[in-house]
Amino acid sequence: MTTIPDEERPSAEANVKLGTVAIGLWRIFSRRERLRLVGLFGAMLLLAVVELATLYGIQVYMSLISSRTPDLPGAIGPWVTGMDLRTRLVVFSAALMLLFALKLAIGIGTYALLARAVSLQKVSFSNRLFWAYQYAPYLWHLGRHTSELQRNLTADTSQISNGVVLQLLQLALNLVMALSVLGFIVLALPPVLVGMICALAAALFVAGKGANRQLQRAGREARNATGDMMKAVQEGLGALTEARLMGTRHGFIRAFAQKSRDFGAANRKTIFVMQIVPVLLETLMLVALVLIIGFIVLTADSIETAFGQATVLAVAIFRLRQTLTKVANSTNRISSFSAAFPPLAADLKELEHHRAQEDAGVSLIEAPTDGFAELSFEDAGFTFPGTDAAALSDINVSLKRGEHVAIMGPTGAGKSTFLAMLLGLIQPTSGQVKLDGADLDSVLAIWNGQIGYVPQTVFLTDDTIAANVALGLSEAKHDPERLRMALDRAQLTDFIATLPDGINTRVGERGGNLSGGQRQRVGIARALYHEPSVVVLDEATSALDRATQSKVMNAIATLPQNPTVISVTHHLDTLTHAERVILFGGGRVSVDAPVDDAMRNEEFRRVTQAKDFEGAA
Repeated sequence: MTTIPDEERPSAEANVKLGTVAIGLWRIFSRRERLRLVGLFGAMLLLAVVELATLYGIQVYMSLISSRTPDLPGAIGPWVTGMDLRTRLVVFSAALMLLFALKLAIGIGTYALLARAVSLQKVSFSNRLFWAYQYAPYLWHLGRHTSELQRNLTADTSQISNGVVLQLLQLALNLVMALSVLGFIVLALPPVLVGMICALAAALFVAGKGANRQLQRAGREARNATGDMMKAVQEGLGALTEARLMGTRHGFIRAFAQKSRDFGAANRKTIFVMQIVPVLLETLMLVALVLIIGFIVLTADSIETAFGQATVLAVAIFRLRQTLTKVANSTNRISSFSAAFPPLAADLKELEHHRAQEDAGVSLIEAPTDGFAELSFEDAGFTFPGTDAAALSDINVSLKRGEHVAIMGPTGAGKSTFLAMLLGLIQPTSGQVKLDGADLDSVLAIWNGQIGYVPQTVFLTDDTIAANVALGLSEAKHDPERLRMALDRAQLTDFIATLPDGINTRVGERGGNLSGGQRQRVGIARALYHEPSVVVLDEATSALDRATQSKVMNAIATLPQNPTVISVTHHLDTLTHAERVILFGGGRVSVDAPVDDAMRNEEFRRVTQAKDFEGAA
């Protein structure tokens, strides 16, 4: 995987230019989304044309009211000249109302297209990002906090859709409208007034740039505070029992309150700037209106002419004020919410290419292959990024089909790193890992589809027992016979028989309605549900009594597919089910022998008989 170095990764702390955001969004849009936007821009241009036609219609209508003959193109002029004033007013009133109705219809259609484009983009972006996180490499996740990813998938994607994409589209729409209205005004005014308006616009632009800088800073502060608040909530609720017993709940409360205050301070700044910019804009527009009306009255031939011209220009300036206010609001919102875009776009760019590589493994979850002959580690080693000391060095181990191998060693010996490499979660930084002669990374999807894995801490969703065993599969895809057999082998049949709802009993958040041993057995049933050819147990029976543990291990050993069993353990009594034991020490294999031979090995006895070994984590 090509990982973007931290120093090169786009930061939410940097100011983001509007053009950069727009180009970045266009690049991550799919072809369908781009075509949808092109159609939307066409509707915007049509609406701008109708806006101009409406203003021109008002100008003609006002000239009729002021008893002047309007300047009309082609044959329309003589035709209108032949009408009396009453007929003209009736005809032009009806025409103007039809024009208003047309503008309304096109406006409704344009905003419907805009709303659809934004909502579909939100769904698409959040789904793509979640998919990317699901397929992200193991090491990538080790460097990210789950609260950060939760914020990215929820708050940040909403801010990007509603605060950036929507606002960019509204900005484009209102800029087109503003330019069309401004063009109408400029053509109707003398150069001196155009110059005055340009000076006012320049002042507004300078003020807007300053406001944007403030909003970007506030947006970054609010985003950081949101992530910190989510982290504080996770930690405070996750440690609820311990904090209650230790009397430290106020520490978590204070941490959350501080982050809430940080968010409130940033939000206060955002609200103030967003409110003050429209007020400034309105003041400048009123100044422009007074100057224009004063100039028209002083230079017009008659009061009737001045009235007609002033009214039309007042309507145009009112429309310009509306659109420019919307432009300012959109620009302010983009400045405030754009901080989330660069890091999320970088995540998507970095991770999305893994989707195609991993797609092949999806079908294998339900239909594992017939297994393998040998998994071999050849001088394999691993060093975590950012560290100098190797976690594993010179590992030369072969695991054959049908073996039951126990993995032992003190804390920090390298067992977890070896297990991560065996599962394909990490690739060796030196040496190789091969599956039947092929590089493991090249057949990773096939290998993953054969593994049933039970971690030290089993994660359960707030769903039924059946849904937790068949994790990730819809209820329609549950195989009742496989469920029954997996639960029976995990020694859960008798327990489930006591439940009124049986396998449809909900386990609560993180399995809170179950005991520790029951949660562990649900995890074992989950690993056995797909009838794997490799069963990996990472201290997976530590919460079981010895009788239940023995029954579970016997059930696994007698599985019809004759699986390879890899069992990480700190307890010597579990070796009765193993044929071979591998002892790790200092990131290396110190003993690799049949159990009986290992028990006579001096190094093995020294390590396993140490006072701090039995039951070590």
